[in-house]
Amino acid sequence: MKKIVLLLIATTLLACSSRETKTSPSEEGKIDSGKLKIALVLDGIGVHGFSGVGVLRILEKARIPLHLIVGNNMGALIGALYAESQNSFSVEWDASQLELSDYFSTSFFGGTSLAHASLEPFQRFIQKKIKRKKIEDLDVEFLSMTTNLRNGETFIFDKGDLNQAILASAAIPGFFNPQKMSGKILVTGSLTEGSGIRVARQKNADIIIALDTRTSLDFAPLNDQKDIIFQSHLISRNRELTKDLEEADIIIQPALQKIKFNDFSKKREMMIAGQNATVEIIEKLSELIENNK
Repeated sequence: MKKIVLLLIATTLLACSSRETKTSPSEEGKIDSGKLKIALVLDGIGVHGFSGVGVLRILEKARIPLHLIVGNNMGALIGALYAESQNSFSVEWDASQLELSDYFSTSFFGGTSLAHASLEPFQRFIQKKIKRKKIEDLDVEFLSMTTNLRNGETFIFDKGDLNQAILASAAIPGFFNPQKMSGKILVTGSLTEGSGIRVARQKNADIIIALDTRTSLDFAPLNDQKDIIFQSHLISRNRELTKDLEEADIIIQPALQKIKFNDFSKKREMMIAGQNATVEIIEKLSELIENNK
């Protein structure tokens, strides 16, 4: 019965939110986690990353404290929004305004030319929605996962330019222009670290909650270069994510296989999918915290 009630809550919370609900939804404070450091790892290409909004909503409703947020791909944006506001309603309001044209050109998957999509529209969106400029100014410890193409090693943004950290994490090689910084050429962290779970452990997280956003491989017909390059990235990413997820204590698995990553009309469905999947693990997570604090 308890699980049924929670599922009903999950499917109705998003419908009840509005711009006026940006005050904190929890007046009772967080549950006592003792000295435990709890980390949330968010990932997801394109609209799949919006499932993280639903995850945050249920964790907030359950009063689960978050001491570290690790973001990769779209998860870097969702994670940064929450690290600044600590309010899932605010994150939903801001994230729901992101359209496909803010992410990349709507004509990018048409034709066969292999041009890089500019991240300038995405950059303008980030600058508009996130007020803090430095990672170290956020209210929750935040890491953005990227890969340095010059040496093939992971580069972790744990301080400095927040805007650039989010952009670099979103830059899929062959599709988006990489971010250049101090001699580094930076793209998404998926190439070397999956979503960042192992890095969260290295940052002394005691409990790691991870969002599983492994993607279906039936996205494209594989008729042109762009399809083939993107498919190759998905295969590599899924393999890294599978290894990375072995290090997580709690895995949240939203139903996203039937939603294509560039279908931004499905933002709300992805948020609800994240909520429903998080409801399924709340009891286990609460017990894990209680038994280890």
